[in-house]
Amino acid sequence: VFDLLTKTNQNETVSSYAPSALRVLGQSYVLSVGMKTMTVTSSSFGITASQVLLGTLSDQVYAIDKKLLDPRRPVKPSNADKEEGLVPYNEFLPIAPQYFITYTHQVLGLEKIQCYPTRRESTTLMLAYGIDIFYTRLTPSKSFDMLEDDFSYSLLVTTIMGLLIATFVTFSMVQRDNVKRNWV
Repeated sequence: VFDLLTKTNQNETVSSYAPSALRVLGQSYVLSVGMKTMTVTSSSFGITASQVLLGTLSDQVYAIDKKLLDPRRPVKPSNADKEEGLVPYNEFLPIAPQYFITYTHQVLGLEKIQCYPTRRESTTLMLAYGIDIFYTRLTPSKSFDMLEDDFSYSLLVTTIMGLLIATFVTFSMVQRDNVKRNWV
């Protein structure tokens, strides 16, 4: 409806029987680690960025940011691509030790990885199991909905009290001004 209202050429007709051409994008990737299982993290409302979790042949769990698997990644990104956050395409996905969710531990006989959303949007719970079990909390987009440990509660309370006092003083000043205006 929005497109129909904002079109510059109003004589053009649109029909659901003649759909526009689809643009199919695809890219291939090479990962230097063998894998045996795969899943995607999920959150309560889908706001948090997703990660693809891979169960490797060495019985570890490795996380790949979904933006690295975006088929729209250009070989030479333009300024618009950079603004959108698209990284340059490289068929070889990097293996960084800090993205191993299981650190240096192995989940013996790793069979499956499952992810569960929590009440906090930024947090996902991950369970990897086989003969052994590994359970952890993941924050793919960092913990944007949690307060830091050094958060200043006293400053927050002081600010709120100051705003309440300022509101009360302003309200009483307006009341006095209205009374004076009504008597004149």
